[in-house]
Amino acid sequence: MRAAPIAVLLPLIAGCAGSDLVEEVRGGDVVVLGDGRVVRYAGVAAPAPGEPLFEEAREANRTLVLGRKVTLVLAREGENEAGEVLAFVYAPVEEAGKTRFLFVQGELALWGFVKVVRPPAASARPELDDDLARLSTVAQELGRGLWSPD
Repeated sequence: MRAAPIAVLLPLIAGCAGSDLVEEVRGGDVVVLGDGRVVRYAGVAAPAPGEPLFEEAREANRTLVLGRKVTLVLAREGENEAGEVLAFVYAPVEEAGKTRFLFVQGELALWGFVKVVRPPAASARPELDDDLARLSTVAQELGRGLWSPD
């Protein structure tokens, strides 16, 4: 049974890196935007190619973001060593005639398709790191995805 999506009102947040269309989904935690930026989802790690549940995690991510104009909230300035932007990602969803924003990492954590990873240094968004940890705990307790007994 699929859990209800996590829709939130996205406040104007310092560190917002704008919005752009997702043109490619490379995995459960990496997308390519229309402007060419490669975005790695902050606070989580999805299975790598060849690992169990890679395809499922990528497909779940594709369902959430492909062809949608997502909003990025930077986890840190600049790019990582692989040239990727590290960000928290929000996808628009229509609900009761209003646009709300789905916290993509949170949804993937709740489904059990990503593991929560704490940054080695202090996070720019500790409240989002805490939300991810809580959602991942739910997935673990329910035996979803990476925590499935099968």
